[in-house]
Amino acid sequence: MKRFFKTNCLVWIYFGLAVLIELTAVFVTSNKFYIRLPFIFLLLQLFIMLILLCIPSNKARHIVSSCLLIFFMIVDLVFIVIFEMTETIFDFGMFNLRNDGMAILESVPINFAFFSISMLAVALYIVFGGRYIRHAEQPVSIKWYGVPALIVTIAGLGVTLYVNNRNFEENVSAKLYRSSEASYCEYGVIGNFLNELVKGTFFSKVELGDENQLESFIYDENSIYTSNFDVEQEYNVVTILVESLEWHAFVQDFELFANGHNINYSNYTDANGNPYTSAEQILRELYPNLYEFYDTGIIMTNFYSREKTDISENLSFLGAYPTNVYINYDFPDNTMSTSMANVLKALDEDITCNSFHNGSYTYYNRDKQLISAGFDSFTATEQMKEMGMTDYSAKGERNLDADMIEVCADKMFPTDKRFYTYITSITMHGQYTYRKNLEERGYYDKLNSFGITEKSGGSFEAFNHNNFYYYCACVMEFDRALGKIIEELDTRGLLDNTIISLFGDHNTYYSSLSNYVKDIDSTKDDNYTNLFRVPFMIKYPNIDQVVEFLNTSMQDELTNGRYVINKTDSGNQILVKKFMCTADILPTLFDLCGINVYGNLYFGHSAFSKDVSVLYSRAYDVFITDSMYFVSLNNIKHIRKDNPINNNDPALKYADIANYDSEEHINMVEIEAKILLEKLSVCNRIFYNDYFARKNINDQSKTNAEIFIQKLQMIN
Repeated sequence: MKRFFKTNCLVWIYFGLAVLIELTAVFVTSNKFYIRLPFIFLLLQLFIMLILLCIPSNKARHIVSSCLLIFFMIVDLVFIVIFEMTETIFDFGMFNLRNDGMAILESVPINFAFFSISMLAVALYIVFGGRYIRHAEQPVSIKWYGVPALIVTIAGLGVTLYVNNRNFEENVSAKLYRSSEASYCEYGVIGNFLNELVKGTFFSKVELGDENQLESFIYDENSIYTSNFDVEQEYNVVTILVESLEWHAFVQDFELFANGHNINYSNYTDANGNPYTSAEQILRELYPNLYEFYDTGIIMTNFYSREKTDISENLSFLGAYPTNVYINYDFPDNTMSTSMANVLKALDEDITCNSFHNGSYTYYNRDKQLISAGFDSFTATEQMKEMGMTDYSAKGERNLDADMIEVCADKMFPTDKRFYTYITSITMHGQYTYRKNLEERGYYDKLNSFGITEKSGGSFEAFNHNNFYYYCACVMEFDRALGKIIEELDTRGLLDNTIISLFGDHNTYYSSLSNYVKDIDSTKDDNYTNLFRVPFMIKYPNIDQVVEFLNTSMQDELTNGRYVINKTDSGNQILVKKFMCTADILPTLFDLCGINVYGNLYFGHSAFSKDVSVLYSRAYDVFITDSMYFVSLNNIKHIRKDNPINNNDPALKYADIANYDSEEHINMVEIEAKILLEKLSVCNRIFYNDYFARKNINDQSKTNAEIFIQKLQMIN
C-alpha cells in the first residue's frame, strides 16, 4: 500500500492542483474559498484519477493530467469572464445567448488573481512533473479493479446529478427555504457547468398537471386586479425601456450618490447672467426633458430591478417570466395571451401595437418573440437605416436614441388609430468611453462648460470618474430623445390622451458604475439594496384623477408617507414610495388604463394597490425588497437594520417602510414571497406547455386563448 501511494504521487498532486484551481475560481466569483456541495466536482475528479491510475506509464499520465489541468483552467476562466461581464453564474439557457453576447462584447476582463495562480500551478506541474517522471519508478496501477471503480464512480455521479434535478421547476416554493448559495460556491464552477448540462439536456420539462385546477387558479374571482380608475376614454400607451437609466444620471443627492455630480455651481451663470444657486439648476439645463417629466409625473421613487434587458423587457409587457429558460429563445412562438398588446387587442380590435429598438433586428430573437407577444411589427436598426437613420453600430458605436424617434415617429405615434408603442433604447448600453457621435451632438462640450470634465491618468479613480462622465453624455442623448417623443405627441394632438411610462431596465453594472457612484461595495453596506434602485416614471393625462383617488381612498397611506402629492411649477407630482419592481409595471399600466385583469397571471401589483411585491430575479436567482437581499429566508445576504443610528438613512426619503429587521416585516415579506412563488409555478406550467394554444379541457371547440379573451371581456 505504501508503494502504491508513493509511486502514484503524480496523480495526488494533480488532484491537489485541480482543487486549488477550482477553489480559486470559486473565490474570485463568490468571495468564498470553499464549495458547499462539492460532490459533483469531487466525483468527476475521482473518475479522472481512476483513469490516470489505470494508465501504466508516468509519462502518459503526466501528459494527460497536464492537458486536463489546462482544460479545467480554461473552462473556469471562461465562466469567470462571463461572470465578470454579467455578474451571473452559468445556466443552460445561456447557450442561446452566445451570439448576442459576442455582439455586445466590448472587452474581455481577465481576472488577474485567478489567471496568475492557475497558470503558475499548471506551469509548475508541467515543469516539475516532467523532471519527476525521468527518475520515478514504474507506478503501481489499480489493475483489474479499476473498471468496477470507474463504474461505481459514474453511477455515483449520475445519482448525484439526478437527485439535484429530479424535481426541476414544477414547484418552486422550495426556493424560499432552501440552503442554496446561488453562486459558484454552491457546486463550484465545473460542478455547476456539469449540473446545468444535465439539467438542460435531461430535465427540461415541466408537466402541465391538473388542467381544471390550473384554470380555477387562473380565473379565481378573488384574484382579479380591479382598476382603481374610471377611465372614460381609451388611452394610447407608450412604454420606454431606457437602457441602464439611473437616478444618479440626472439627480444630485450625495447621500445616495456619493460620487455623483460634484458641480461648483456658484462659478457659473445662467443665460441671463444670474449666478446659479444650486447644482440642480445646472442639471435641469443638462436634462430638461427628464426633469419636466419628473416634475409632472407619477414617480416611483422606490423602484428596483435586478434583471438583464431582455428579461426586464418581457416582464414589462408580459408581467411574468418562467424560471430556467429565456422566453425569447425557448418559447418564442408561444401564445402569449396575457401580454399588454394581446390584452389591449382583446378589448379593442382596432388598436395597433408596435415595438421599436435601435439595435439589431434578430438580437435576442426579438423578431420572432415580439410578434408572439402581440406586436403587429418590430422595427430595428436594419429597417431604421432604410428609413434614413445613421447606423453608428456599423462604426463601432451605439446608435442614437433621438435618431430612432426622428425616423420612426409616424409609425410610433399614428393619428388615425389608437396605439400601444414599446420603445427600447440603446445609447446608454455600456461603452462608457469616448464616442464621436456624442461629441458631434455637443454633449461633451456642454458638460465641460459646467466643469464636468474627464480626469487624466490611469488610476482607478480616474477610470471610475470618466465612466460616469461618458455615461452622463449618454443620458443627455436619451433626454433629447424623450424631448422629441413629447414634442411629436404634442404636435400630433396626442399628448392629452397618451400614457407615457419609462423605466430603467437595470442598474449600470457595466464597469461597476453603480457601485462607484453609489459608493456601495458589498452586502455589508447598510444601503446595499439601493444598488438596484432605478427610475420608473409615468406621465398620465389625467393626473388630477389620481390625486383625487389618493385623497379619497388612500388617506392612511398619504398620512404615513407611502404616497406624496406635490405641487410643482408645472403641475401635480405624485411620489409613490412603496417598494416596487419590474413586475409591477404592467399591473400599474392596466390600472391606469381602467382595465381589469386576472391577477394570478401577473407577478406584481399596481402602484395604487395596498399590496407590496417581492422581487424574484430570474437572472440571479435571488429575492429582493428595499430592505432585504436573500437567496432564501435561510440565507439572507443583507437586511437593512432599523436602529437609532440609521433613522436618518437617506434611503428612507424614497421608501415608506420602517422596522426593516422586525419579525413583522420579515413575516410580511415571507407571505408575499409565497404568493409570488405559487404564481411562478403556474407560470412555468403555462410557458413550458404553451397552455393558451391548447384546446380548453372543458370546451374542446375553443382554445384556452379564446376562453381567456371571453373571460377578460366579461370582467371589463
